[in-house]
Amino acid sequence: MNSRERVLAVLSGNMPDRVPWIENYVSDEVTAGLLGHENFIKNTYTYKIEFPGMIRVSPDVSKAIPLDNISYDLAPPRFAKTELLGGHENITTGFLLSRDNLGLMDTLPDPDDIELYRPAEKFLERYKGNLAAICSVRSGPSNTYLSMGIEHFCQSIISDPELVREAFCDEIGADRYAIDAAEGVALSRKLIEPKSSRL
Repeated sequence: MNSRERVLAVLSGNMPDRVPWIENYVSDEVTAGLLGHENFIKNTYTYKIEFPGMIRVSPDVSKAIPLDNISYDLAPPRFAKTELLGGHENITTGFLLSRDNLGLMDTLPDPDDIELYRPAEKFLERYKGNLAAICSVRSGPSNTYLSMGIEHFCQSIISDPELVREAFCDEIGADRYAIDAAEGVALSRKLIEPKSSRL
């Protein structure tokens, strides 16, 4: 069995030749340790509004371990300053600090625009091979408290709960966008059947 067949066997309730090895995130430090060098495709840390999406597992990891998947992340944008500290992505400052900032949520791209999916499509065309392709999204409250900044979010729960509610409702719209975007990638690459694309 190749990797894709192995994962599909498990998802279909059949017995694979071995347990599939799936990872959603492998840091560049771990990848460098596994490969023994720094000359590999690095993870991308971006929640750009125009073209969200990022690599969270270097395609080169599968040269060192029998990984069965390639992963692409299409989480909704975080409205926060992100820095690499010690090789790891860290949120340092949230941008949704008041109602005046909630207009940032109006800048989400159109999930029906096919150009939105080009980076993911090119990534899969170049590196997928026989690996199982996994597209992940992050939904729920995490983008709200990260976009507000964790400290400001925690303070606002007490001092301005309505702001938290408004920001969270806007982020639910971002979640809807992210789910539509992930479905768009999957359908465009024929990774899933339309009838099974929504849970």
